[in-house]
Amino acid sequence: MKTPSDNLYRLVHSMTAAEKRYFKRHYASGKNMLTELFDFLNSLSEYNEESVKQHFAGSKLVKNLKVYKVQLTDILLKSLTSYNYKNNVRSRIHCGLEEIRILLDKQLYDIAKGKIKKLKQLCQLHEEYNYLLSVLKLEAQFHTFYNINPGADLDHLLQEIEEMKNHVNKEVFLQKTSYRLLKQYNQGKGPEDIEDYSELLAKVEALEPKTLVESHFRHQSLATLYGLQKNTEKELYHKKAGVQLFDGHKDMIPNKVSLYFSAIHNYLSACNVYCQFEDFDQFFAEIQSLPAAYPSLDRNFIYIFYLKIRSLFKQKKFQLIDPVFEADILKMANKYEMDSPLILSSTYLHLAVVYLYRNNIQKALHYLREVETNHLQNPPPIQIDYS
Repeated sequence: MKTPSDNLYRLVHSMTAAEKRYFKRHYASGKNMLTELFDFLNSLSEYNEESVKQHFAGSKLVKNLKVYKVQLTDILLKSLTSYNYKNNVRSRIHCGLEEIRILLDKQLYDIAKGKIKKLKQLCQLHEEYNYLLSVLKLEAQFHTFYNINPGADLDHLLQEIEEMKNHVNKEVFLQKTSYRLLKQYNQGKGPEDIEDYSELLAKVEALEPKTLVESHFRHQSLATLYGLQKNTEKELYHKKAGVQLFDGHKDMIPNKVSLYFSAIHNYLSACNVYCQFEDFDQFFAEIQSLPAAYPSLDRNFIYIFYLKIRSLFKQKKFQLIDPVFEADILKMANKYEMDSPLILSSTYLHLAVVYLYRNNIQKALHYLREVETNHLQNPPPIQIDYS
């Protein structure tokens, strides 16, 4: 028998108090089965579909519960989109594009023209060139198909579209190059294993990035290229430069937070490998504050805590792996145990050694059992100094 889905329940309980108030004020109705379902799910401490059916016994909701769950999910997502769209540049751009299309359908061309101008400025300000392409194409359609401004400089507009395509193509090339090289780096390959290594290094070095995204992936590619070459100085330089890019673009972080996180994570990894512990501590403190502002990053923090525990091991600072730090790791492990079993087992092994060092055999055995429970028959090799 198929287990009932708890997706709607989890969605309701993921909402903040402010988001719930917004839904009740703008999307809910006082006497409505969907509103009653929302209220009941919100009152539960865990999901039990039988409890839902018992609560609504005798109503049409029980017979059509699946349909009601789908309808409430759709309404909640609309409410969340409406509530949060101003906090995200890409959401504002999506919304702006839809507004322009509606205005064109309503033949309110003068209003649409003003919206297009503002949307272009928003895309340019935040370097959202994929979206800017859509805006420019809509503007071209505005002047040609709708024949609103026949005297418009279409040559200039088409040139803008061409330039945006070049930006996007350069970003895609650098991103593909970065991921390809990182895969080879992680496989322990060297320059001799990459047929076009010299040509690729020269090409990436010669590129003149004009956007933050281009700069990010150029630094990342060069860091990996020099890492393959065992040129530690240049590898560290480009990884650190990838983080420092954002120093002068703090306003870009909210919309490109995944790149920012990636840049810090890559530099922390390098600091750990090359024992740059002062920089490690500085940037670890910086990255720690991110999940509070950007909850979507939370699941990635098991990797950050893992790097921290490795750093403390290398420095033999076992005393800093205190109950608070341990609790943070375990909270992350329990929350996302299936996402990164290899990292989890490695973390448990480190904690086991900490307790062996403290002569707490019972706790050490506990963490060794956690490794076994994690279904890893061959734990990853870890460089640990037991002295």
